[in-house]
Amino acid sequence: MNKNDIFLNKIIEIKKALSAELYNCALALSLTLPDVCGKIEFPNEALPGNRYKKWFSSYATTYFTTKATSLPSEEIVEYAWLSAEECWALRCAFLHAGNFDVDHVSLANIRIHAHKRDGENYSHMVRDSKYVDWDVIKLCKNLCSAAEQYYHSVEDKTPFILDEVGIETW
Repeated sequence: MNKNDIFLNKIIEIKKALSAELYNCALALSLTLPDVCGKIEFPNEALPGNRYKKWFSSYATTYFTTKATSLPSEEIVEYAWLSAEECWALRCAFLHAGNFDVDHVSLANIRIHAHKRDGENYSHMVRDSKYVDWDVIKLCKNLCSAAEQYYHSVEDKTPFILDEVGIETW
């Protein structure tokens, strides 16, 4: 593998994990992408959480924003179904504690599912005051898309090489 492809290879592996229905693997690796990108984009920010959330807010928020019709006014509104703070909390809970316990973020109950029924017309990114219901496939793909777009926008790829651990196969 070319050293320049290490970061992009992570994204490829996430997509392969999703195809193989290895959702925990895909989610774990996806949640690390903003860590790498945030460290590159905000190298002078000392706190990893701040880098992560700043990067997410700057580069990933649009991937997690949906237009919906507000009732009864029927006004079209935009809302984020996953915020930078929620993604950071999910990352910390899932990677460090192995669960989805994000009590310090105002979400009472998180359900993450795999939406595999293509073509159905219903929202599978649901949230209200008591719970959220996120599609792990869409969540992972959106993080990959944001990270890949960011990668291609960075002229000097050297930081992606220096900050990555490469796994060699023989």
